[in-house]
Amino acid sequence: MPKVAIIEDDQSTNDHLRDLISKYPVEILQAFNREDAIQIIENHRLDVVIVDVDLGPGPKEKYAGFELLNLLNGKKTITLVVSGVPQPNLHEVALSFQAYDFIGKPIPDLSFVNKFEHALRTSQMREDESIVKPGEDGLLPEHLTKDPYVRHTLRWKGQVVKGLTLTHLRLIACLVENPGVPITKIVLAKQLGTSNATTAIATHMSEIRKKFVEIDQDFDRIQPEPGVGYVWKTKQ
Repeated sequence: MPKVAIIEDDQSTNDHLRDLISKYPVEILQAFNREDAIQIIENHRLDVVIVDVDLGPGPKEKYAGFELLNLLNGKKTITLVVSGVPQPNLHEVALSFQAYDFIGKPIPDLSFVNKFEHALRTSQMREDESIVKPGEDGLLPEHLTKDPYVRHTLRWKGQVVKGLTLTHLRLIACLVENPGVPITKIVLAKQLGTSNATTAIATHMSEIRKKFVEIDQDFDRIQPEPGVGYVWKTKQ
């Protein structure tokens, strides 16, 4: 069952948010201060976290929500930030901490429920099987990573590779499963479902390389293997 944490120092607001999502098949954990929130984050695998920016009047509590977002950064947790602090750029600051969405106070019930449903659905999608999988050693090639926040999205040297289609991803998956090993056109053609496979593969590979070159002009890992197919070149 998915775990959801509500981190909000005002008990009535915390309980109200709990009541709004209690109809969903989730386990709900509540924290009313910074210390309890840290304990929950450190001891539970959380799917969704709803966190207030300001968790009290003390110096450690002011903007403590951002500290918690920093703790969650790198985890596969969807975060919804709520705040009534009258500061115009809080939304942008929250998103810079990889928050999924921001909701201002007073919190509209319908808007909150809709955003929570979307966040929960996104967290469950992350558990789905990925198209691009690590090789036999359990690793993807150097500099290539899967985006932890967006399904079916790759990063190269930390930057999102934009515009990759599912067909592109399936072809990349064939190459990175065995880096350095040429993959035949017959194997690659199975990902396309077209009779004119040779031309189609060349077109798709050209498109894929262009996507990587847009963020790295020196990208040269995908190379044709004469008479065979294509290879994901390993670093020499």
